[in-house]
Amino acid sequence: MRILGNIEIEGQRKNLSIQKDNGLYKYYLDDQFIGVFDPKKMIDTRIVFRENSIENELSAEIKDQITQFLGEKQLDEILDEKEQEQKEFEYDEVLDDREEKSEQENDKQPEKDQVQKEKDKPTEDLEEDKKFVNTVKDINIKETIKMSEKITDMRTLGKVLDDEGKRPTINGKKAEKLGIVESDQIQNLVDENGKRLTGHTSRYATVGINNRGEVAAMDLEQDSSEGSNSTKRNYQVAQDGEITKDDVSTRLKVGKGTLGIENEGGEIKVHHSSGKSFGGQGVSGNMSLDRELGNSRTGNLMGMKKDVRDLASDVNDGYRNVENIYQEAEKHKEYDCEDYEIDDIDGDENTASHTHEEENVNFEELAQKWRLRDDNGNFSAEKAKKLYDEAKKDSPNKTSEQIIEQIDDELNEQVMQGRSR
Repeated sequence: MRILGNIEIEGQRKNLSIQKDNGLYKYYLDDQFIGVFDPKKMIDTRIVFRENSIENELSAEIKDQITQFLGEKQLDEILDEKEQEQKEFEYDEVLDDREEKSEQENDKQPEKDQVQKEKDKPTEDLEEDKKFVNTVKDINIKETIKMSEKITDMRTLGKVLDDEGKRPTINGKKAEKLGIVESDQIQNLVDENGKRLTGHTSRYATVGINNRGEVAAMDLEQDSSEGSNSTKRNYQVAQDGEITKDDVSTRLKVGKGTLGIENEGGEIKVHHSSGKSFGGQGVSGNMSLDRELGNSRTGNLMGMKKDVRDLASDVNDGYRNVENIYQEAEKHKEYDCEDYEIDDIDGDENTASHTHEEENVNFEELAQKWRLRDDNGNFSAEKAKKLYDEAKKDSPNKTSEQIIEQIDDELNEQVMQGRSR
């Protein structure tokens, strides 16, 4: 397999590689097999993408970049060039090794002098230079999230933490992963002076992990605005688009949004919400829209459905968007419906996955037809809807027309019985 170069996909640089196999040319994006080229059958295109290997909207972009990258060259010609480049690289490495060995011979004496100086260094000076470092072996990490994971369509988790000054740097290396731990595990860590840290009051806490496996506790403030009881009231969107209503065990503030951590059947899941509802008509305040983040088990954003990613759009980011989402979702509750899809919680009133029969029922007209009035003598659509809902509850399989006809018959029968007395 030869690396042709790297291309930019959604703001990230990825290696584009090619491998010749039985006359076919197979393309790989990093380690992922994405498509193939058959020179005997394919004339006008350089790649046919493997089904479900990559998002449709990305395939066109990748195809354009491949075409631009390869130009008019034949693939065998390109592979020969890459092979020659590799041979030249290996030859240069041999020369570099020889030069390095020669330099090392000349530098041996100064190194010996430095070693002797270290041996002669007083013990108290060595103690001052000693730094206490925690590693992944010191703590039980339940789950990890890459700092490169996008929490909106524009910003990664690492970028948001950098902007807030919350991303740890450990021995000069920035944390590349966020680790989830039980809060009492923080007591297994020490600061740079060797003093043991104290645990947090929340169930879960976070640590930063660099690429050497070194660990540092993170200072993320707990968000308790939603209360401490698990009320199962927040909408949660999984990577595959499934929507449930649940709550989390721990919620931590990250930028303008939050990270929600929960244990579901022994698996740790982490969600991000861009903001909260503010408590408009029919909606309680301080509720989150939790979108599941990729972790060590589920992978990153590339495996997520496009409409789920769009929920994290920076264009629609913030409190107002979460409020609109809850306003839209609450309309389904009027019809005792909990069958939600993305179109039903995207904050856009013009999109919907389905309609309800009752939406076409005019309860004001029914109030007049059924002669239902409130205490002030006005026709009451509320009473008409209540009568309708009670009948619907007793006969859930009937259509709205059948329910209305049933109530018509019952009310007419009552009138006839009153006249016969």
